[in-house]
Amino acid sequence: MLAEGEAAIAANASAFDLAAVTDMDSSCLAVVFGWMRAATATGKSFRLLNPPPNLLSLAAVYGVADLLPQH
Repeated sequence: MLAEGEAAIAANASAFDLAAVTDMDSSCLAVVFGWMRAATATGKSFRLLNPPPNLLSLAAVYGVADLLPQH
């Protein structure tokens, strides 16, 4: 999943819609932050659309919710 997101960022994707994602764990949160690093490294940005509640909960537990690129 990390590689696919990085490829999408390289191809100028500006958003990832997570509406179809029903189950996420901390490894998925790590993937999102990997995408953020890839975007930053290339001077790009992206945002998360429809992040699932469990992603937001995990991010809050880890104290990184404010860092998520969502709108």
